[in-house]
Amino acid sequence: MIGKLKSRFGYIFSSAALVGAIGSFAWADTASAVKIGTVDMQKALQTVEMGKRAKAQLEKDFNFKNEELQRKKKAFDKKREEFEKQALAMNQEAAQKKQAALQAEYLGLQQEMARSQMEIQQKERDLFQPIFAKLKTVIEATAKKHQFTMVLEKGDTPVPTSSVLFSLPENDVTSEVITTFDKEHKSKKAD
Repeated sequence: MIGKLKSRFGYIFSSAALVGAIGSFAWADTASAVKIGTVDMQKALQTVEMGKRAKAQLEKDFNFKNEELQRKKKAFDKKREEFEKQALAMNQEAAQKKQAALQAEYLGLQQEMARSQMEIQQKERDLFQPIFAKLKTVIEATAKKHQFTMVLEKGDTPVPTSSVLFSLPENDVTSEVITTFDKEHKSKKAD
């Protein structure tokens, strides 16, 4: 019985090896026709001069809004602390009214924070979308130059944001794309 199982497993494993070998030969034939390049889009977007300017503008807008919201939060916290100190001396009706007003103000502050966050996200899309579109044209030209069949997005972050887990360094054209992009858009500082 054990001998039969061994021979069956041997047959299964040798069949699997044969199929694998045939598949690798088939892949070898098609692999020579397929040439794949990679680009780290996050790195490119943050490294090109237009991207650096967009990031600086976004940070400036974020810091301005954040400072404004922090001032409002501090003012609210001060009102809340004053209420907590005075609440014991107030009659119940006045304390409830003051507490309701503080809750309404707090909800308004939270809504303003959420709205501000959405505005910053929209501003980020507005600033980076044109750069992304221009990068795509540079990537297309670079891919044609290197005769890539396709270019995949890759990232070097600890948690992969793309599906490219490995690529040959010589097929990564991120630096070339950045250099080409900056050369093509050097005179267009106002973009």
